[in-house]
Amino acid sequence: NVTPLQLAGAYRAFGNEGIYNEPYAVTKVEFPDGEVVDLTPKSETVMSDYTAYMVTDMLKSVVTSGTGTGANVSGLDVAGKTGTTNLQEEPGSPDAWLAGYTTNFTIAAWTGGYVKEEDDSLKRAALPDTKISQRLFKHAMTKISEGLDTPNFTKPESVVEAKVEKGSNPAAKPSEYT
Repeated sequence: NVTPLQLAGAYRAFGNEGIYNEPYAVTKVEFPDGEVVDLTPKSETVMSDYTAYMVTDMLKSVVTSGTGTGANVSGLDVAGKTGTTNLQEEPGSPDAWLAGYTTNFTIAAWTGGYVKEEDDSLKRAALPDTKISQRLFKHAMTKISEGLDTPNFTKPESVVEAKVEKGSNPAAKPSEYT
């Protein structure tokens, strides 16, 4: 039970080095007498920068080689996550999501399937195409990013890369024989 706006706000923290900014549309109100009311929400650190980076690093593969390749935008460093729901009575997905982000923008796209019943009520139905949310994301992200400098995600100093011996559990550094 999450709205696309709430989902976009949550994913933004991953692309913003662990800092959450509540989504907003109005930044300030200026009155004729000159009084200004600032409505910009306060930023809040909700996770470590290394957590945000590692999740982002994993979610980049969703749009490059995973279930969200339809959302990949050429020339942009994009991370994202797909999602669907299932119907209990019949096969298919009545909901399809793509929540994704760059260093500049976050978009959560949702599509849902309904059919009209004889009494004009709506019933959930399987989507004929669960990739529409990915195409919506791609089109919107491409358009709003036109002409803007969009830096790639950068690894913070708190992240250290190390080789691990394949198959080791718990993870072990490679030995001289590996």
